[in-house]
Amino acid sequence: MKRHLVAIFILITAIISLSAESFVIGAGTGTTSVLPVFGSFEYGWSWSLYTVAEMNAVGMNTAMDIISISYDVATNPVNFTMNNQSIYMRLSSATAVAMSYPGTAGFTNVLNANTTWNGSGWKTLTLDTPFSWNGTQNIEILWENRDGSYANGAPGFHYTSTNPEMMSSYKVASSSFPTGNGNFSYERPNITFSSAAGTIPSPAVNTFPQDLQDWVEEFPTLSWSSGGGAPTGYKLYFGSVSNPPLIADLGDVTSWTPPTALEYLQQYNWKIVPYNSEGEAEDCQEWSFVTVDNDLVPIGTDLTTQRQPFGADYGFERSAMLFFDSEIVHTAASLQKVAVYNSYSTDAEIPYKIYAKETTAVEFSATPWEDFIMDAILLKVGVQTFDTPGWNVFDLDNPFSYTGNNLIIIVETDYGLYGDDSFPQFRYSTETEDVHQYWYSHYTPPTDNGRLNGRRPNVLLQFEPPVTGPPQPVILEHPWNGQTGMPLDGFNLRWSPNGTGGMPDSYAVYMSQSAADISDFYHPGISSTLFDPISEGGLSFNYGEIWYWTVEATNSDGSAITMPVWSFQIEEDPRRELPLTESFDAYAWPDGWIQYYTGLFSNRWIVSATSNAGAAPYEMRAIPIGQVGTSRLVSPPLNTDGVSTLYMVFNHSFLENGSGVSAQIQHSYDGVTWYTPSWSHASADGDASGAVSVTINGLNSPVTYISWTLDGMHDRYENWFIDDVRIVDVLTAPVAQLASNGRLSWTPVPGATGYRILACDDPNGDFVAIDATVNTYWQESDMSALQKFYKVVALIE
Repeated sequence: MKRHLVAIFILITAIISLSAESFVIGAGTGTTSVLPVFGSFEYGWSWSLYTVAEMNAVGMNTAMDIISISYDVATNPVNFTMNNQSIYMRLSSATAVAMSYPGTAGFTNVLNANTTWNGSGWKTLTLDTPFSWNGTQNIEILWENRDGSYANGAPGFHYTSTNPEMMSSYKVASSSFPTGNGNFSYERPNITFSSAAGTIPSPAVNTFPQDLQDWVEEFPTLSWSSGGGAPTGYKLYFGSVSNPPLIADLGDVTSWTPPTALEYLQQYNWKIVPYNSEGEAEDCQEWSFVTVDNDLVPIGTDLTTQRQPFGADYGFERSAMLFFDSEIVHTAASLQKVAVYNSYSTDAEIPYKIYAKETTAVEFSATPWEDFIMDAILLKVGVQTFDTPGWNVFDLDNPFSYTGNNLIIIVETDYGLYGDDSFPQFRYSTETEDVHQYWYSHYTPPTDNGRLNGRRPNVLLQFEPPVTGPPQPVILEHPWNGQTGMPLDGFNLRWSPNGTGGMPDSYAVYMSQSAADISDFYHPGISSTLFDPISEGGLSFNYGEIWYWTVEATNSDGSAITMPVWSFQIEEDPRRELPLTESFDAYAWPDGWIQYYTGLFSNRWIVSATSNAGAAPYEMRAIPIGQVGTSRLVSPPLNTDGVSTLYMVFNHSFLENGSGVSAQIQHSYDGVTWYTPSWSHASADGDASGAVSVTINGLNSPVTYISWTLDGMHDRYENWFIDDVRIVDVLTAPVAQLASNGRLSWTPVPGATGYRILACDDPNGDFVAIDATVNTYWQESDMSALQKFYKVVALIE
């Protein structure tokens, strides 16, 4: 809150000091990156109109020569330079601008310059040619950007809406200067007109380093911007004492770099005094900063910028940096602090984690994030706002015990959803090896292999002598305390050594199903910070079990065990018990069912409010699409422990659209490898519908998946409807009905290949077979008997 109050005070002070001969039009606080100039494009123009009524309202009542104009920068650009900028002004009786490029006819070319933007606040542009305003007409301003290049970090500007009047238009392009129609905008930038007869300037606005900033490099570029009042130059006061001496009259520049290196770990004080022909600014604030410590290890010197390592352009980003032992110099030390250089400030609050690990590799190989992070040590967790340019310092909560190999520092950011367009930018240096790997994804954490390049972020590393003595209790990491759903077939316990104690030589894992006695399982002599209880410890888990665990760290000086213990629970049994019946009787995706297209989740299958396959809505429907591949509708995992044969029946309706695709029933034990179709129908064989009975033999797994598969060209069918699925592990008796006309019908039996009809005159007598059929109905041809009883037997052949 204090920072906001200070910013408001500075702004008000600037407006008050401008009020005599400087005139501010617009007080809106919205931000536009487009007007008056769009620095993120190579070329462009903007056209804005300010009315005489607006000028009269702020005190511009008589004719005057305008010697400067100022724009209110809303963002925090750092040394953002735009070359070949031109500004034109003209008098006008128009009440709005047009959409198309106006050309320069009738305009006065008042400025041709390279502009450099530093920090927020009012930025004054002193005109090469003063513009004469007659006191009665509107003013139009045309800004042309002919830079020909672009970079990240362009300024944004405060604007005031002119809705419903179109008072601004613009157009941008990448390859050449644009003409023709552009875009209208209500977002006209706030502006200050300053006349030749003026007052003294307002105090300057500090851009870098911020007041009281730490870890400033030994060759900092001090920068500031105009606070208003049309300054024509600046005086610099600088030194290591309070009320520092005058160093130089710098003229009309807004940055300065000391000619020699500053002392390490030294406080410096500085002040900027703007001036013009009316005199010097009054009440200019004295600022201070502290330089870096000479114990720091600086790596990287280039000034180019990128969003890594603390990226927030995507919802979930990760960045890994590889530093060589020859750069670090230390052979054994405790890493205490890490700093990165932020060049573009934002207000985005970015959640982060910092990890580290060592390696003998000299460059990265593309690796999935989960595999890459598995053996890393967690050093710090927090939320950071990069609102100050310069070195951002992170004091590690868990110092890293460095032993002399190549060092990997990893940053994980979880901003969430689709990230933030206003993300910070960090300096990096380009190396020849792939020493930078990064991952990113919207909405969910990334799962693919990382991307590789040599654009390694610049860092400062602070080491201290290694900590000696007995170890401190380790930091347990995974599974987190109370975590559920741990896989039955194994996973790694993971922990980090506590950097505040001596480095452990080995670890021991304790595990138990009782929190009261953790010593049921004891496995000593572990050299890494990972341990798989199944593959390394010989344990086995059952579904739903709760286990407790902790770790003991040991070295020659002693040992320490982490308390209290943590717990985790093995996943609940995901398998469905047989029989499985699914009639798709709701307009919602069925629980536990999934779908794939050529190995990826897709939407080929939908729930349809129709009854083409079954007797009543709803049913599953496969939608055609012009792609070649394999799509699957997959059942929930089935409990087939001890089951060797499955019998299934379902209703379907398949409508062909030419040859080239086949409908199949397949099974799998892992959802990845699928076995030879147990049933299939080729589109070349025409339409098909009705009940399908399938037998799947030779099962040898405690879990089985069933897939309704389409293989081939997915526009060679019109629809495939599925309904009334039933899967069993034993044959059941048909449920039969006898009509008065002698027609016998029954329900289909999953797995049955046919049915035998038995008859007898006595319900307690011996029934004999009289016929067989593959249908689910049969007609008695002899109706002469006074009484007859029937049985239907399902067959497997």
